[in-house]
Amino acid sequence: MREIWIDYLRVIAAIAVIIIHVTAGFLINSNTGTIDWWIGLYFDGAMRFCVPLFVMISGSLLLSKRYSLKDHLKKRFQKVLLPFIFWSIIYILYDLIFPVLKGDSIYFMPSLKYITSGLFFGVRGHLWYVYMILGLYLFIPYLQKWTSQYKKNEMYLFLSLWSVTLIVNWFISSAPGAKGYSFVRGFDLSYFSGFVGYLVLGFFLYKNNFLNNKMGNFYLICLIVLGLMITYFGTYYISKPTGLFKSNFFRYLTPNVAMVSIGLFLLFKNNFNKIFPQRLINSVLQNISKYSYGIYLSHVFVLGMLRHIGINRHFINPLIGTISTTTSCLLLSLIITIIINKLPFGKFVSG
Repeated sequence: MREIWIDYLRVIAAIAVIIIHVTAGFLINSNTGTIDWWIGLYFDGAMRFCVPLFVMISGSLLLSKRYSLKDHLKKRFQKVLLPFIFWSIIYILYDLIFPVLKGDSIYFMPSLKYITSGLFFGVRGHLWYVYMILGLYLFIPYLQKWTSQYKKNEMYLFLSLWSVTLIVNWFISSAPGAKGYSFVRGFDLSYFSGFVGYLVLGFFLYKNNFLNNKMGNFYLICLIVLGLMITYFGTYYISKPTGLFKSNFFRYLTPNVAMVSIGLFLLFKNNFNKIFPQRLINSVLQNISKYSYGIYLSHVFVLGMLRHIGINRHFINPLIGTISTTTSCLLLSLIITIIINKLPFGKFVSG
């Protein structure tokens, strides 16, 4: 039976990703305490659950199934890798052709080097997610052998140890998964930490019944609010001395982000069928969920196009600019993905 609540979680996560990329410039380009900085802190900080939710959804669905290693890798890599290559080529062509249209010259060897580097290391920043999720997919068949016969005590121990690594990530200068990670002396927990924890967490929460009552909803809302407060006040506290944004509390692998992600995941899982017993989903929302990966891949391209016509986070004013740019980007990314899907062989690359 289709899990409609998961569709809605995907929609929320897709919108959150776009909001992060619309508002990130507020934090990076503004001094601490300015209106732009506070808008960026509020919106960007509230949306950090997006990537954890995507990974938790993958864990809840994929770790609950049994299939051969060959079938798993073929299906997952075909679904993820082909759209990634397609959109990487689109971004590369844009970067090479757009300067020519402005009258600039391009040269063969630098262009070839750029193409090679773009495919192997990501031609856009948001594509880091694809490299990460491909690595997780390699690991999933082996995790399945554990989760198929798991014991709660083992899961509690694993997730407890993983939670310790999240706390450590508050205090190190560059967390695993962040660009520019460097090796340092001391305890290295990076081999145990990482997004594999969100895979297991998603499966564990999916399989078990937690806080599924009115009092439980209150606790989950408190968990979300506490996570957000840690994000907001923690970021302000460590950024204020220099006046420059510090991302320690914005990282996906931190306790505050995990708290918000867990709260949202369980609120939807526990309450969706009670609120919407007919298990219906609006066709637009269903398409956003269905094409969420394509939206993720294409939205940075769309944001660039919108920026060229003057629609960005500073459109009219920061608040209206954030909302209008996010909405426009979401709908255009969805339309582009659907159009590509309808083209011959488009279903293999649309995402």
